[in-house]
Amino acid sequence: MKKIIFLLFTAIFLATGCAALKMTPEEEAAREQYIRNAAETMQFRIDVTRMLPMSGHSRQVSGFDLTVNGDEINSYLPYFGVAYYAPYGGGNGLSFKEKISESAVYANEKGDGYVVNILVQRTDDVLFYTIDIYTNGRAYISVRSRNRQDIRYYGDVDLKYIPEN
Repeated sequence: MKKIIFLLFTAIFLATGCAALKMTPEEEAAREQYIRNAAETMQFRIDVTRMLPMSGHSRQVSGFDLTVNGDEINSYLPYFGVAYYAPYGGGNGLSFKEKISESAVYANEKGDGYVVNILVQRTDDVLFYTIDIYTNGRAYISVRSRNRQDIRYYGDVDLKYIPEN
């Protein structure tokens, strides 16, 4: 009898917990509109939660982000992988703030998000960011470099980010 009561209590607890996480249609529409505006104006921040180096295992991370504010990118991302060339002292890896050399934004093929391509030419490297932003708030970042192995990141769009002007 105790097992039945425990299972019933657990089922009720899980059902109410999942219902609390569900968004209303108005909240979903507001999130989609925010993400559409953020991608089209290139003003967004992505809080990174996982990194996937080309060699090695996927790793959970916290406290890292990628911020795009118009013509500027602030990349604060960890890097694990092979560096084919590194400046004396190791350089800053993928932690920097630079002007964007070239960029393009377009809707993805499924129509459920956007693709943002960013080219950054630094004194020690050329970096190409491909950022997939989905209307559900998820984001995927792929970084290609002339001097380092490629790396990918997963995270969430910061829906409370207010761009600096």
